[in-house]
Amino acid sequence: MIYACKTSHLCLCFISEEDAVTVYQNASTMKMTGEGFVWLVTQQSFSGNARGVLPQGITSIKSLVP
Repeated sequence: MIYACKTSHLCLCFISEEDAVTVYQNASTMKMTGEGFVWLVTQQSFSGNARGVLPQGITSIKSLVP
């Protein structure tokens, strides 16, 4: 039996909502938002205007520390 080896790229982001919009748009242009890419971001980069351009495969972390 032959198994295909796939790789995934993990993108970690701790950025503001405003910067997130730019990062997500540029990532889409660079083909970094499809299959094989996982995005782990903070809550602030997952809200507001950034919600309209979120990449596929995104997961957000909510901080419990004030």
